[in-house]
Amino acid sequence: MEVKEKQLELLKKGDRETLKQLYLEHKAGFSLFAKRYTQDQFQIDNCYQDAIIALAENAQKGKIETLNSSIGTYLFSIGKFILFKNLKGKNLTGQLSEEMLETIPIETYEEEARDEYLLLLRQKLSELGPKCQEILRLFYFQSKSLEEICKLMGYESKDVLKSSKSRCIKNLKESLIRN
Repeated sequence: MEVKEKQLELLKKGDRETLKQLYLEHKAGFSLFAKRYTQDQFQIDNCYQDAIIALAENAQKGKIETLNSSIGTYLFSIGKFILFKNLKGKNLTGQLSEEMLETIPIETYEEEARDEYLLLLRQKLSELGPKCQEILRLFYFQSKSLEEICKLMGYESKDVLKSSKSRCIKNLKESLIRN
């Protein structure tokens, strides 16, 4: 059995020693990453603690059956989303610009984290309504112009379509941030 699989099995059983080992192994790396966005060590530690708790709960509740990445990458990804959500919630625009928030899903430091994010993105896309799914699929995955999408989906106005697309993107982003 691979180390990752063994650790995952132990986490599912609530093994505190494995959780402690993962906590200590990845804390410094997460802290170093988080300092790019905030110097508040208390906030960084709280976000990391929340990520560890989420990892343990997800494992014990059976939400993690298999991972395409390492457990560390999964933990780091959870922590990153929690940190960005907290920073956005506190409206720290000086430290975290809207431009940075736009790149949260894209910015990855390991290929594995990108794979984890893509799985999450697919899941959240599937939770959107069928019209939103179709608009986003046509625009982003098939590179259709707004004019083409208007014709394909029967929209009378490009402005109405732009507004719908904007709402769909907003809902998707909020869903990803809540995760």
